[in-house]
Amino acid sequence: MYSVNFMNFMNKSLKSIRITSTAFSLLFFLSTTTIALGDGFDDKNNPDDMRMSNEAPFTKSFDKLKKDGQAKNPGWSDTYWATVRRGAACQWIGEFDITKFVRNKSVESENEFNQRIARVKKVTENLDNLLDLTAKDIFLMPEEERMKLPPTMKLDIVNLDFNYPLTKGQLDSSRDTYEEYTAAEKEYNEAISNNDDDAAKKAKERMSKVSWFGICHGWAPATIMEKEPNKCEMNINCSAGKFNLSVASSDMKALISLLYADYDGNSEEVSCGDRCETYYEKDDKNRLKDKTYTDLNPGAFFIILGNKIGINKKGFVVEITAGAPVWNQGGVKYSHKIKDVNAKAIKKLKVEEKKVAKGTKKQKLVETTLSYITEVSPQIEASGTKDIYKEIHLTYLIELDGKNNVIGGRWVGDSIDDHPDFVWDKAVVDPNNAKAKALFGDGMLEMMKKSGMRK
Repeated sequence: MYSVNFMNFMNKSLKSIRITSTAFSLLFFLSTTTIALGDGFDDKNNPDDMRMSNEAPFTKSFDKLKKDGQAKNPGWSDTYWATVRRGAACQWIGEFDITKFVRNKSVESENEFNQRIARVKKVTENLDNLLDLTAKDIFLMPEEERMKLPPTMKLDIVNLDFNYPLTKGQLDSSRDTYEEYTAAEKEYNEAISNNDDDAAKKAKERMSKVSWFGICHGWAPATIMEKEPNKCEMNINCSAGKFNLSVASSDMKALISLLYADYDGNSEEVSCGDRCETYYEKDDKNRLKDKTYTDLNPGAFFIILGNKIGINKKGFVVEITAGAPVWNQGGVKYSHKIKDVNAKAIKKLKVEEKKVAKGTKKQKLVETTLSYITEVSPQIEASGTKDIYKEIHLTYLIELDGKNNVIGGRWVGDSIDDHPDFVWDKAVVDPNNAKAKALFGDGMLEMMKKSGMRK
């Protein structure tokens, strides 16, 4: 198993878009180096690398691996807080309704009121102008309009920091992607109006290349590790006065997703499989240009499912697509249909172009149904588990040695082109840790307690 520090570093590179030059060099080294482990799995597809330090050693015995399983925590869902919508700094409940704002004659002059309304109007034009709102602006907002503040801004307010550092961070990190997407979207709409199909296609391609960016690398583990938060009320006492701040269930989901995405100071991380950054492309000899497209090794996946969900009753994160875009989802349930197959039957199957593992004595055909948590629209109240699951159906061969241990596998049929890219897991994040507090302040734990996520 890799060291915790190495895995933290590696997973940052796998799961985020922000890759430093050091990380790029390491990824290049890893992508050009394969170490045979002797059991049919290379160093990037060793199922033992998915074992957390508090878990028992994984069994590879086919006879001990359960044919179905379900995580104890059924999970919850939400959006992945797309970067093109400004991440966790978006006004997901809606824009401010200027008609709801009225002058408070006891505390502001007509000129002050006009200035306040001007600042609010600018927010409806550009979310970057959220940072210009003062503590007094927040205090004088109608409660239903204050509810529309972004999740990060609500945490900044609970922390009594009206410089809004967490919100500023989200706005700064999302700005380039937002502007790129917005420009492409404008070109697309213009092309449609002009019946220019070629220009519309190019603009849509530009939009699709960035539309999947978000914080699913924080959302996915949070959905399977944390309790679903309830809507809660925070009592704020700041320099401008006392007021109530309503925090929706999805506000808390955005914040806990951001915590899991941005903080790893005390959170062990493990993974299996190599990230593919290309699409299903073949050379002039009909060979895949990028071999990472066909991992995760399905034999390793079979072992991980059986141990993590089947035996330990714990979900883990699955990057559900084989190609370049990263869609992290929480896997929580599986079932297998398994058939014995001989060499003659295997020849009739469409199998990925890879040799069987050394020491293989027999193979079995597996059809797996994996249930994972999919995205849903943000909600004011906790929404439970209704309509949050999707299924993926996978077909593959597993390879067994003379002791009936799983030592390898190959994807079959449509699953050659449609299978998980990699899988990963991490420990529960402690918001009370000093490093977490430095990023999210004391207010994070306070809000988690109020929403029922912590005692």
